[in-house]
Amino acid sequence: MNNLHGLIPPHDQELEEVILGAILLQSDTLSALSGTLIPEIFYVPSNRLIFDSILKLKNENAAIDILTVTKKLRAEGVLEAAGGPMKVSALTNRVSGTAHLSEWWLILREHWMRREFGNIAQRVFNRSYDKSEDAFDIYDEFSKAMNAIHSGSNDGEVQHIKAAIDRAREMVEARLNNPDGVSGIPSSLNCVNRLLGGYAKTDLIILGARPGMGKSAYAGGEALHAAMLGYKVLVFSLEMSREQWVYRWNSMVSQVDVEKLAKYRLDETRLSQFYAGNDVLNGLPIWIDDTSGVTAQKILDKAKRAQKKHGVDFILIDYLQLISGGNNRRGGNREQELSEISRTLKLMAKELDVPVLALSQLSRALESRADKRPLLSDLRESGAIEQDADVVCFLFRPSYYGAADGQPDELIVAKQRNGSTGIVPVKFLGEQTKYVDISTSYSPF
Repeated sequence: MNNLHGLIPPHDQELEEVILGAILLQSDTLSALSGTLIPEIFYVPSNRLIFDSILKLKNENAAIDILTVTKKLRAEGVLEAAGGPMKVSALTNRVSGTAHLSEWWLILREHWMRREFGNIAQRVFNRSYDKSEDAFDIYDEFSKAMNAIHSGSNDGEVQHIKAAIDRAREMVEARLNNPDGVSGIPSSLNCVNRLLGGYAKTDLIILGARPGMGKSAYAGGEALHAAMLGYKVLVFSLEMSREQWVYRWNSMVSQVDVEKLAKYRLDETRLSQFYAGNDVLNGLPIWIDDTSGVTAQKILDKAKRAQKKHGVDFILIDYLQLISGGNNRRGGNREQELSEISRTLKLMAKELDVPVLALSQLSRALESRADKRPLLSDLRESGAIEQDADVVCFLFRPSYYGAADGQPDELIVAKQRNGSTGIVPVKFLGEQTKYVDISTSYSPF
């Protein structure tokens, strides 16, 4: 490691040797060590070699003791570099017990984390002064590296199935206690709740449509409805400004046409409705980030900060293809970038334990088909989007393509990991940019 200030990297040689000795005395203590087990956690090269041999024996389901580790080191040709047989044998002499091994290990891991932070800082420092480097690429690499260290130091422990059973029971009972059978965040449309059961935690929901179908209107209605029920909503708007969202949401609650709000002078009645709508919106738990051209990693970073500061229950992203790829400025493959973006969004849903509703453009190829109803294959530059998504829905408005009046608009559920697929008839109200239940035209706002 090239140190920024010529300092000795954080480590504790004595502690390293005590831990190795404890493992050699009682190999089943390896199960008490948290996080990913890697040789690099040990700073002293000889200790790193010994632990590497221990891990190899563990992977081979072989016995781990002084004799087997010494033989493994000799077979690998690194016994002398590891200090020789005398050092391996002497490691156990320093151990009085293994009761505190897990605490010792955490201290050792913290030293490793600090060394890794220093390595990352050195790389960022060096690249920051290279004018050929892209600042956004540096940021992406820095964020991913830091998250990798954090994940490695906080790996989830294996759990008995009882924990999953308890959570599954809670979800089933939540549906039993809800007359609509909704266990997740409810949709504003009852017909959607019946098919999806609401938007479930950890789910990545993709809503795809061609331009003009009203996907932002649909998603905006879902976000507004969730907020009106008290759920904390975070919106990443890569296309529309905050003010444009306010126009749409105000139109939904005030019943004033969105075009009149945005373009025309309002009469006294509509102005009064507009002010009343703003009063409703002002009290809602909605946070908006309308930064353009952000990467998926930056969205994840911002979502984590928002979760910590405000709490987040539901995330909306408008829309997926406008998320910048970390390598896009250097001619990277866009399909690969979209695949990485979708994986990051799924990671965000799982890590923050919230549903993520991400909008997606569809390929214009469907415009050349006689039947323009969307298919899964129409996801633009789909890559792993379909694979990562738990739910994939499409919006289809036959009237947009000149169909006779009376043919209903459709929400097509093309994929549902834990449920059935199908077509839900809905109704689009263009003046107020929202979707409602077709049977009743009821809207909760």
